[in-house]
Amino acid sequence: MEQTQHNKTELLFLGTGAADWLEPKPSGKFRGYSSLLVDRHILIDCTHTAISKMEELGIGLDEVSDVLITHSHGDHFDKEAILKLADVRKQASKSPLILHAEKSWISSISSDNLAVNPLEVWNTVKIAGYTVLPLPANHSGDYEYETGIHYLFQNERVGWLYATDGGWMLARTWHVLKQYELDCWVVDCTIGDGYEGDDRIFDHNSLPMIRIMAETMFKQGVLKKNANIVLTHLAKTLHPDHEELVKTVTSPFIVAYDGLVHIL
Repeated sequence: MEQTQHNKTELLFLGTGAADWLEPKPSGKFRGYSSLLVDRHILIDCTHTAISKMEELGIGLDEVSDVLITHSHGDHFDKEAILKLADVRKQASKSPLILHAEKSWISSISSDNLAVNPLEVWNTVKIAGYTVLPLPANHSGDYEYETGIHYLFQNERVGWLYATDGGWMLARTWHVLKQYELDCWVVDCTIGDGYEGDDRIFDHNSLPMIRIMAETMFKQGVLKKNANIVLTHLAKTLHPDHEELVKTVTSPFIVAYDGLVHIL
């Protein structure tokens, strides 16, 4: 049964990698494309690696009721993977899968098994007991007029922000976030330490950038004192293996990995 009331929020990281994870490292280490499953039925970003991870974990594909897309890049939006979810859900005689994504480009996606909900930044949408606010991200997509999206989730108990892809937080997004107190920030950490001069900082975060933003978010009360910051969207070529990366960060930072379950 799809959840409508929450005593807890479960964040299941189906994938935690950036676009350069086309194959494992020589060591065999691998991250799927970044994707998050909320309460086992709300999926943020959908690709073939997310589908594979759900199958590996024994999660029924028909359990996904809503898919939220952050932007149009192929490591976040895979039309065939989404249509597979929609088909499986129809075969299970469940309500149509709902696809939520930014209005400038998503209206071109159609299927008899799929309900499409074009989103506008700043306009909230209700999803299974959550109020979800799409906020503009500092990241360019494949379409000329596309606005990348970060998703702010809230219910009566918890608030948290999913913020990938995106570089330094936009000023207008920050001014909205100052109205909230968040329990968790899931954030793009494409770039690690020691890559000063890498121009990907204009679309993605580095660890030094996140540390600066985190200090301000705690000081200004946007992050609660006991909030966690979960690092995801980790580039294969810009981070060491997971075990080495974990040694470089301390609380409140958590380095996500494929299969991580984080409870709020």
